[in-house]
Amino acid sequence: RYDLLLHSDRYREIDRQDDGAFVMRGEQADLLIHFGAPASVSISPPTRERIARYVRFVPDSRLSDAAEAAWLESMESVEDMPPFRIFGAPEAQQRGLFVTLLYPVRHGQEMPSVTSQTTDQAVALTVNGTDTIGFNTGGGRISIAGCQTDAGVLMLRRGAGIDGYLAADCTRLVADGIGFTSAQPVTIVQPVTIVMHGTSGEVHAASDTSVTFAVAGVAGIELDGQVLAPVRSTDASVTVRLPAGRHTIRALPGG
Repeated sequence: RYDLLLHSDRYREIDRQDDGAFVMRGEQADLLIHFGAPASVSISPPTRERIARYVRFVPDSRLSDAAEAAWLESMESVEDMPPFRIFGAPEAQQRGLFVTLLYPVRHGQEMPSVTSQTTDQAVALTVNGTDTIGFNTGGGRISIAGCQTDAGVLMLRRGAGIDGYLAADCTRLVADGIGFTSAQPVTIVQPVTIVMHGTSGEVHAASDTSVTFAVAGVAGIELDGQVLAPVRSTDASVTVRLPAGRHTIRALPGG
């Protein structure tokens, strides 16, 4: 039960996995907590001194002096530290995107393996070698998990190939021969369903734009149930004009 898992000391046990992860063990479910940050940001385990320094500088802290002292006094050893990390930027004014992955599993099931990839421009976590979620901290073009994109947020699901992707506010995504390019930033959520090599999903464009979809064997694009006239097409891609707004899309297979 997640309420007990997250809020009840009676049933909660916390195991430290490594420098970036904890497992909280509950009555009926366990929760993996994994942290990731840009390469320029240090991630430090909490200590009594670091927590005291952090609390002292938190704006509008709701802890009274007595409550703060009692809380810090309860942390007599490393085992008493709460399951979080202290993130430190090189300069106090620097801002960045950090990733905290919460991955619940049924109690007793094997925990997933999580690997992280961090640069000064990107943070990505991959679960069990298949599902990747990434954040672009710099806004430029990045390469993470074998994908080239300028998306602010990226999700990839891999099976035999790319089984699905989400790309937010971007003009380019290329991974394993699948993806798209756009003249204007778009947001595309594309769970890929293989039906005669077809794909389907959704697109959100802030303005009218041209989008090139890269899908092997694609013959055309269907938008909201209507086939769009292609601007250009090859055996592996098709370019169409997309109107602004939210739409359903489907790649039509050739043959």
